[in-house]
Amino acid sequence: MSITDKISLTTLQSEEAYRLLMKTGVLYGKSSFGFMSTLNAETKRAYEWMKEQTKLKTANPTNLSQDLLWAWAEWDGYKAPIDLRRLGRSGENYWRLDLLVPRDQVLLSNFQTWHLVLGGWSCTAAADDDDIQIPHTQIEESWQSIFQIDSSAICVQATLLSIQKEWITKHTHHKASLKMEF
Repeated sequence: MSITDKISLTTLQSEEAYRLLMKTGVLYGKSSFGFMSTLNAETKRAYEWMKEQTKLKTANPTNLSQDLLWAWAEWDGYKAPIDLRRLGRSGENYWRLDLLVPRDQVLLSNFQTWHLVLGGWSCTAAADDDDIQIPHTQIEESWQSIFQIDSSAICVQATLLSIQKEWITKHTHHKASLKMEF
């Protein structure tokens, strides 16, 4: 596989997740590593939809029950700024992992339009009219547009079903310093 078949990603993982990755050589998503337990039902539905899309659009999904792992993609030379102070509760340990991942293991999406999916809204222009009632199936169909990344995308996010230890190009320890409320 050549370097052009890979994409640069950055992800933030908890101390627990990092230790597991170093020990086993692979990390699968697990809701206790993230914030899924803090989400409302509508937002959880959006995450479940994204999980299904990732399984459909990436190669070799091995563990179909695991949660997603999230990362930022380097896109057109732009890396999303990550505020490492705002990772979690003050004093918690986190790891920033720079990765070089095979493209077929990653689903990229537009971070800005992902928020329409989170809100349960349509991604079509017709949805701007509050008086229009759009069937849910049409709304979900419109969500596919978040995967069409173009030059207008300011931040590109990535979802993965796993992270392999050999994909790590750099790992840096950080400690959250700002108090965050969950």
